[in-house]
Amino acid sequence: MLRLAQPACGTVAALDFAQPFAALLGLPPSRSFLWAVHVGRAVNPGDAPSAASLFADVQCAMQPKRPLEPKSTAFLLEAYGGYLDEAFYLEAENADWRLHRRGPPNDALPAYP
Repeated sequence: MLRLAQPACGTVAALDFAQPFAALLGLPPSRSFLWAVHVGRAVNPGDAPSAASLFADVQCAMQPKRPLEPKSTAFLLEAYGGYLDEAFYLEAENADWRLHRRGPPNDALPAYP
């Protein structure tokens, strides 16, 4: 889905424990998003970074439907779901992922395999 996205996503954040997309797809890594979202170690609800700082350079966010670490995804959606809804729009969805892109919404969701 990310390979087919147009325009291409630059920096991508995975709303899960790890951030694999930069390495897997040869994209620039985010300098603002946590490289590991380990709840209780890397981040805690009481001292989580602000949404604006965490997502500062994120152009696309990938939301897993079957997270590697459900606790990490649940934390990210609880803490930053409102910001995600305001600053990003759902661009595409398949059986495994939801692709959110920063900016105003498109009129229609393209069909991605």
